[in-house]
Amino acid sequence: MSARAVRIDTIRHVHCTVLRASGELDHSGRARLSARIQEVWDWSEGPILVFDLADLVFYDSSLVGALAVALQRVQATRSGRIILANPPDRLVTVLERTGLLRYVELSGGVQETVAEIVLAAERRRREGAGGAPMGGRAGAGGVPEARPAADDASVKGRSGADGASVKGRAGSGSASQAGSGSVSQADSGGAPEDEGHGARSSRIVLPYLPYPR
Repeated sequence: MSARAVRIDTIRHVHCTVLRASGELDHSGRARLSARIQEVWDWSEGPILVFDLADLVFYDSSLVGALAVALQRVQATRSGRIILANPPDRLVTVLERTGLLRYVELSGGVQETVAEIVLAAERRRREGAGGAPMGGRAGAGGVPEARPAADDASVKGRSGADGASVKGRAGSGSASQAGSGSVSQADSGGAPEDEGHGARSSRIVLPYLPYPR
């Protein structure tokens, strides 16, 4: 494994799981990322997976493929949320071109995103059986289930590197980091890709082209 090979760290919070990828993510890195997604899938109700990709120095369509597999599981189970925390503009543009942008949520920094999720969960707890904020139908335990494409949340308007813009959802404001009791786990090496989910081919043909930051 080269010094710049992708490193995948996971942080388990009460209401969500953060997956942080750094280094270079190529075809071999996709297998490890997909395996890690399957490993942590049930760590939080929903589940809610927050991806921190700010420290990726290189990625190609393998990253989009790994996200697509996760989104297929969300659609198949009609539960779960995939959130990209402050993703690179280039990645947003690629997701828009491949039609996947409508199925993910975009947010600000990781700390703000986790705090927003915690505050939303606390509001639901206080309101009892009230509706689920941040969109979506209330699932088991009051966690929003996956929403149809037409209802999917997006983020504040921003432009990609080539001028492609995205519609926006306003966040809940800045809040302090809410990571108390969280558990961190580092990637320990090449786990095999989940063949069961990888075998379900996406209806979108993803080009294998480099998309450097």
